[in-house]
Amino acid sequence: MKTPVAYWNSLHPEYQDRWTPLPGLEGQVEELTLSSDPATGEYTRLTRFLPGVDTTTFGGKVHAYPEEVFIVSGRLYDQAFDLWLEAGHYASRPPGERHGPFKTDVGCVVLEVSFPQRVVVEESRDPAMSQTTVVSGTSASTEKSENFPHDRQPTVRLLAMPAHTNPSGNIFGGWIMAQMDIAGGVVALEYAGGPVVTVAVTSMEFHKPVQVGDLVSCFARIQNVGSSSVTVKVQVFAQRAHHGILQSTPVTEAVIVYVAVDDHGVPRKLPERGADFGHYW
Repeated sequence: MKTPVAYWNSLHPEYQDRWTPLPGLEGQVEELTLSSDPATGEYTRLTRFLPGVDTTTFGGKVHAYPEEVFIVSGRLYDQAFDLWLEAGHYASRPPGERHGPFKTDVGCVVLEVSFPQRVVVEESRDPAMSQTTVVSGTSASTEKSENFPHDRQPTVRLLAMPAHTNPSGNIFGGWIMAQMDIAGGVVALEYAGGPVVTVAVTSMEFHKPVQVGDLVSCFARIQNVGSSSVTVKVQVFAQRAHHGILQSTPVTEAVIVYVAVDDHGVPRKLPERGADFGHYW
């Protein structure tokens, strides 16, 4: 259960220091957690949108769990519903219901009660689905699918954050390329037994955009080795929640060439490698 909290006025100016900026929306949106249950993850929180905020470039949001929202003060436009929400508006959102992006002219304070432990999923009819996580209480199971390489560990795995977006609201392609270069450089460096430099990107294909909140996984595998060069293929998959289901899709792939160098930046010969490096091929 949530830890008991005595009465206090969370909107009083004396508690201003308890509000924390929402990552990626500093100076625009702030949050204040009123209570939480460490066992289940359930929490009650206030979210404050400052006057003039517009989160269109960050897109909408989808949760795999239910939540309740109540407009405490001000007003907020929810683009997903094409509706201005005024003080007193209430909604109980089911898992997978899209909300936002938001904007406000005068500012708005929203009360949220969220239930992360109540993730609800249904059978997916999307053949491209790669992984489904089903959670009930504290137990979880994972269902594999075909396009996500579950037999390999990602070389680089991270969340796509709002700070990485382009003017269209999707993740900037240059940021994705940087993660791919890092992933390729990791396996090239280990094979080379020392520093490597990127000398060429022989191919690069962007299949689908990456969105804020996607779990981005870069899989790097060596394609060819020369006397001093290592050619690496990098494939990128994005996993995102859709109606309570974590789905994946291939978004980008590239072939990158690295060259091993010495301490002076001069190309050097690669060491001999045996079968123990076979997992890179």
